[in-house]
Amino acid sequence: MSSLRDLIASAWCEPGAAQTPGPLQWLLVALAGTVLAYAIWQALRHTTWPGESDEAHIKRRILDEEPRP
Repeated sequence: MSSLRDLIASAWCEPGAAQTPGPLQWLLVALAGTVLAYAIWQALRHTTWPGESDEAHIKRRILDEEPRP
């Protein structure tokens, strides 16, 4: 098991070699940043303006119900 662990570690971390990210890594970082920015934007947008102003929306029926005795 340790030989597999050593193989994986050597594939990720080459001692003494300066690793520079390649184009694929930069593409993945840019994609992750884009997804994160979109998720934050959607969270802020739906928090500040949920857009549920329709009178037939389910929350209106739940909130306007008379409490049960």
